[in-house]
Amino acid sequence: MDEVPYDRWAERILRNLKRYATDDGAPERKILCDLGCGTGQMTRRMAEAGYDCIGVDLSEDMLSEAMQEEGNHPKNILYVNQDMCSLDLCGCAGQMISCCDSVNYLLTKEEMGEMLRGVCEFLLPGGLFVFDFNTLHKYRDTMGEKTIAENRTNESFVWENCFYDTVDNEEDPEHPLKNINICSVTFYLRHGDTDLFSRSMESHWQRGWTMEEIADLLAENGFALLEAVDDETDAPPTQDAERIVITAKKTGEQT
Repeated sequence: MDEVPYDRWAERILRNLKRYATDDGAPERKILCDLGCGTGQMTRRMAEAGYDCIGVDLSEDMLSEAMQEEGNHPKNILYVNQDMCSLDLCGCAGQMISCCDSVNYLLTKEEMGEMLRGVCEFLLPGGLFVFDFNTLHKYRDTMGEKTIAENRTNESFVWENCFYDTVDNEEDPEHPLKNINICSVTFYLRHGDTDLFSRSMESHWQRGWTMEEIADLLAENGFALLEAVDDETDAPPTQDAERIVITAKKTGEQT
């Protein structure tokens, strides 16, 4: 994550919030909810820009780091341990964001729909939802069957990537999961100043989405698509786009 361009992403989000936001003077317009906030990198940047921020994440470990940073450098951020598919806020937010391909962890259209309906429920009328996603092209054609290894002074990792057109769905055997990317990462972390390293493993399942799928799901769940751009070029996405940034506005009209 040390190569993630958080500042560039934050600048785009803030630009779009300013460009498209509803300006009716409601104080809740300054409340911003960050879904899949992780350790709070983007949440803190939004707070520094003047928003009253709520960070939502399913990982207690991630939130622990976010809250530790909040304790060291307070920005009045409220962190909440929730599944983005079961959003339950105490009130409405004026804006919502989700970064760093968090929505790719939603593996089915049903899960994506649940998330979008929750966002729609807790957004003010005309509220914005800005999020990014990794495309099917990136997972299938760029990452594919690759192994990535990196050796550093105090840590090393081996990233083994696999892409599957379909994967058995244990929760619904009649409907296999589609376009699934699975990365298995093995970490070796140094203990202090010693020559001892600990080994741990993680497995991440993500779905590659197409622009057409996302556009349809937005329309079906109460959103108007305002803008879609290629993260690298800021131009309308082509078939070669690997990460697409979406700006959508709540209409409340669901199909």
